[in-house]
Amino acid sequence: MKRIFLLLMLVFSKLLSSQTQQFDHIVTYDLNYPIDGKKNDEQFILFIDSKENKSYFTATNAYVLDSLKKNGRIAGDDFMTALNYDTAFDEVVINRTGNLSVVEQIAEKNYLYIETPKIQWRITDEKKKENNTVLTKTIGEAFGRKWIAWFDQNVPLGFAPYKFTGLPGLVYMLNDEKNDFSFKLTQLKKKNKELEIPDVKYLKPISKAKINEIRFNSEVYGVVGVIEFENGKEREEWINKSKTRYLNSPRLDITN
Repeated sequence: MKRIFLLLMLVFSKLLSSQTQQFDHIVTYDLNYPIDGKKNDEQFILFIDSKENKSYFTATNAYVLDSLKKNGRIAGDDFMTALNYDTAFDEVVINRTGNLSVVEQIAEKNYLYIETPKIQWRITDEKKKENNTVLTKTIGEAFGRKWIAWFDQNVPLGFAPYKFTGLPGLVYMLNDEKNDFSFKLTQLKKKNKELEIPDVKYLKPISKAKINEIRFNSEVYGVVGVIEFENGKEREEWINKSKTRYLNSPRLDITN
């Protein structure tokens, strides 16, 4: 009976922590970014609700994995299979008119921080055509980098990938000045989609610095207690490698 009660409480808490949201546009982006000095690429999805001026940004791998778990095709504790759907960006970003609710799951627990980027974009007169779409160039600074974005002024959807906000049209391309990170729109569909997203009113916001600390401790020290090391030196070497791997994370604002 106690086991059944705990399972019911777990299901109930999951229901409380999510909400159903209707979206009417689906945009996919490819992101190219460095890991340990080597280029890597990953796909992301931006769901847009044009009526409520709201969007939801997530890694495609995370979206697929969540769908497979909900459909019962992958067990919730099947960590080995889940590794096939790994992402370098564990955050999901909910954008409400430029006010961001950023949710990240660390060790099976959701954490929330609030962010309102103040990106000063300078829209230029430079234009180019991409697949019959006329794009306008703009330049801005965010996350310690200078960024170049190309957006469509004829699509009145003021959204962009990740945490970029403040432009009057849909962003098609976005890269930093050194071209370490580059987003490119690969598909835009006007399609109705019902999606379960985190209900942030059930999460207590904490600072980004605190989340960085929790993530660091989880990724560097989280599995030390379950690994058998030959000696203290081997343990220390493993921890140092974990720290290096963490500090080389492609997360754009990991130190901000």
